[in-house]
Order: sequence, then structure tokens, then C-alpha cells
Amino acid sequence: MSKVYESIKAIRTAKNLKQEEVAQKLGMAQSNYARMEKGLTQITVDRLEELAEVFEMSVTSILSYEIGQQQPTTEDIAYYIDLYKKNQKTIENQKKRIAELEEESLNDLSRADDELKTAKLKIKDLNERLKDKERTIQVLEKALNALTKS
Repeated sequence: MSKVYESIKAIRTAKNLKQEEVAQKLGMAQSNYARMEKGLTQITVDRLEELAEVFEMSVTSILSYEIGQQQPTTEDIAYYIDLYKKNQKTIENQKKRIAELEEESLNDLSRADDELKTAKLKIKDLNERLKDKERTIQVLEKALNALTKS
């Protein structure tokens, strides 16, 4: 078995992860992950990058991992710094998006409030017109009654 397969198993064990957990994070069956750890399946560069993400370490650290290694390597530290920066950027982007959504909501509320005020004014105007028409009808009815009585 190649050193990389031994390293993957040793890293998983050192990080107190079960095969099922790693397999799930990789989107694969536990049996397929077990075959990979045993060296029965070739590991692609993409898979190594996925493992690095799961193990929270660089691909270089996986490839150069020494069994029993306890201290983080400079590659591990660089990985964590990069991960921190990515997460920081994601947080900043999410804060911006939240601000945009809040502003859109306020604008939508303002528009809805304006539309509601306009609708209320139209209803008030229509009610006034209706009252005017009712008064006109009453006047005309009185005039018609007066004409028909004479």
C-alpha cells in the first residue's frame, strides 16, 4: 500500500473521524471510502482536494504526513489562514446581501404604503362622488315628483 493511503487513514484516525463521516462528507458510500483507504481505488487530485477540505489541511500536508505527527505544518497553518480569509470574505458578502435585502424590503414597504395611501384616496374620492350622485338623484327625484303631481 502506498504511503498516501496510509496517511489518509492515519489523518482520519488522528482527527477522531469515522469512515462513515468522511465518506458522507465526500458524498460516497462508506465501502467505497474504505476501498480508497486500503489503496484499492486510485485517488484523483480532485479527491485529494476534497479530503484536504474534510481534514482541514492542505493537500501538501496530506502527501507529506508523517504518521504520529502531532504539530501542524507550515502548510497546515497556511491552509487555516486561507480558510479564515475565505470565511471572512463570505461573512462580508453575506452582510452586504443582508443590507441589500433589508433596503429592498424597506423600499417594497414604502411602495406598498404609497400604493395603500393612493388606494385609500381613490376610495375616498369615489365615496365623495357617490354621495354627490346620490344627492343629485334625490334632487331629481323630488323634481320629478313635483312635476308628476302638478
